[in-house]
Amino acid sequence: MSKEKPAKVLPFDEGVIFGQMADSAFDFLDQAAADLEKKPKYAVIHFATAIELILKARLLKEHWALVVTTSGDADRHAFQNGSAKTVTVDQAIKRLEQIADQHLPAGAPEAFKAISTHRNRMIHFFHEATSREAEETARAKVTAELLLGWYYLLRMFRTWESDFVEYRPRIQRVEWCMRRLREYLQVVFDKLQPQLVELAAKGATFHGCASCGFPSARVVYIDDVIDDLSCGVCGLTDTLVTMPCPQEDCQGTLRLTGYNNAGDACDTCNQQIERKHLVAFLDTEHEEYFELTVKNCGLCTSPGSVVPHNELYVCANCLAHAEQIPSCEWCSEMQLGYDLEFSYYKGCEFCDGKGGWDAD
Repeated sequence: MSKEKPAKVLPFDEGVIFGQMADSAFDFLDQAAADLEKKPKYAVIHFATAIELILKARLLKEHWALVVTTSGDADRHAFQNGSAKTVTVDQAIKRLEQIADQHLPAGAPEAFKAISTHRNRMIHFFHEATSREAEETARAKVTAELLLGWYYLLRMFRTWESDFVEYRPRIQRVEWCMRRLREYLQVVFDKLQPQLVELAAKGATFHGCASCGFPSARVVYIDDVIDDLSCGVCGLTDTLVTMPCPQEDCQGTLRLTGYNNAGDACDTCNQQIERKHLVAFLDTEHEEYFELTVKNCGLCTSPGSVVPHNELYVCANCLAHAEQIPSCEWCSEMQLGYDLEFSYYKGCEFCDGKGGWDAD
């Protein structure tokens, strides 16, 4: 009686597994864009799956065991053959932040959760966008959520550029497909147009939205160079900074948002805009080095990115701003936009507080 040959064990290569995850994620993104017109149900399901895979792929860059639900019981063979139970989107985000010190853009977790919630409703329950009576407005609502999700994914790809550099062509292809999807939001924009015209007649101004592309982001004056933006079509909120080109002999004007505030070039002279240019322009106090107090952003978790600007504090990374910048009650780190209530015990983005100290 012949014995069965043992199953061939493939070599464990995290780089190969990362590639498989990333490839699958972009396959799902491609399919989501293709399905939206006739199969919006599957578009949401595919997009939600892509988000999950991208987060897991980035977590894999730290260590494969972090992708497993219970990392302490992680089994390499089970993980490799796909039988291991892996983390949810919420768990992946939490581990990226707490273990890998990789923080998602402010608003991204909420946008991803909305898409996941719709995915679950579509799999298990009724969803208005898939009923026979589905209207274009319902499909437009789904489109807005996917475009907002893609907006945040693009920001994450920029932060994780070195990890996803090989996927730049696929990112560009998905972006092209997403731009085509913006046509479905024309329904929302057309219905909103009379209101926009009425507001414009009363003095309101509007800017092109970084997510949906429509000139529907209402400009709210903050000061002479800073405005807040709120899009009536897709719901994105952003900040706009208007500054002169840092090139001395150029007369160009730059309009930067929290999405494209670095890496862009001046349309007039092609001067590349760097973070230092924003810091130099926004900082109105110019503290001496020995007087400098490091100010961090709790929203995008960028250390030392916050500068004083007249009566405000502004992050030169995500352009978040506030009139005050509190300090952690335990480590004394100054942080913009982060809830520091009870920080003495629970800590902040940069420390574990007294609770963590006692646990050690």
